[in-house]
Amino acid sequence: MVAKILAPSSRNTEAAVSMRLGAQGCFRTLALVIVLALCSCSDNESQPKVTDPGPIGGPSWGGTYYPDHQIQPSWSKEGLIAYRDNGIVPTGSGLTVDTSRAGIWILDTERGERRRLLPFGSMPAWSNDGLRLAFIQGEQLYVIGADGGGLRQLTRSGRNYFPAWHPSDSNIVFDSSPGQEVPDLRIVRTDGSELQWFCPGLSGRGQADWAPDGSRLTMVAYDDGEPAVFTQDSACTVSRLTGHQGMYLHGPRYSPDGSQIAFTSDAGEDLPNVWIMNVDGTGVRQLTTGGGEWPDWSPDGSAIVYTRSSLTNKAADRGVLWVLNLRSMTSTQVTSW
Repeated sequence: MVAKILAPSSRNTEAAVSMRLGAQGCFRTLALVIVLALCSCSDNESQPKVTDPGPIGGPSWGGTYYPDHQIQPSWSKEGLIAYRDNGIVPTGSGLTVDTSRAGIWILDTERGERRRLLPFGSMPAWSNDGLRLAFIQGEQLYVIGADGGGLRQLTRSGRNYFPAWHPSDSNIVFDSSPGQEVPDLRIVRTDGSELQWFCPGLSGRGQADWAPDGSRLTMVAYDDGEPAVFTQDSACTVSRLTGHQGMYLHGPRYSPDGSQIAFTSDAGEDLPNVWIMNVDGTGVRQLTTGGGEWPDWSPDGSAIVYTRSSLTNKAADRGVLWVLNLRSMTSTQVTSW
């Protein structure tokens, strides 16, 4: 039975730390807590006001942690990458937040150009036609046009995260909690109507992504005290895909042809990395080394964009977006700080 999801909020993630995590597990879960907390800080106001997060360290997690700069990339059908920039910049011996950089950005990798769509918001997700973005602001779900027009608020209560569009672009599934409860999946039409729980009777599911044909979802949930990747079909039947993949696991994403799923896991080494598997759970293998999170696929499935994790490394090539070419297995840095 599915018990708990890998909670997307800082409060619920802190609770999840107590679940059979050692020192390294606490350290990695703390990384997700702080990154999402930075997003929440900027979500609460139209102009983010976040003071110096600095490097964060302590004996309970064994070192110094540097928050990522750019996270949560989403690659559109038109080849544009939307992502959340935390606005973190170096200041001598530490780090601070430059609010002129924080928010949701759109990167054109072919032209090497980027523009800020919004000075706030997190968890951007492209519609399948590439014309709109769903995002989270102040724990509420919004939709906006790629040109910055047509802003629409879809939820007005609860705590909501991780939106994902149905292939038809008719509705959006997302994590939601009325209050302090463990979040579960809700679904809403893109005009804000027909807001409801998705497959009532089930619980503890999150970070969902639709298969390209709309027949099923992939998601993260806790089973027997550990996170795993699951699928759920149109009959609301849930099946587990992964075995033990570490205690830091999130963000499963279907490939454009629906044959594979990319996800983040710390099973291979101390750092979380990008992994891949076949849609039936076979062929699990690690793609990145030295850190990788928040994977998403290129429109043709030939590449994956991801954040090369900072964690204990303050180098200029860390905490920024990279693109992994799956044919040559080479990575190229596409953003900087």
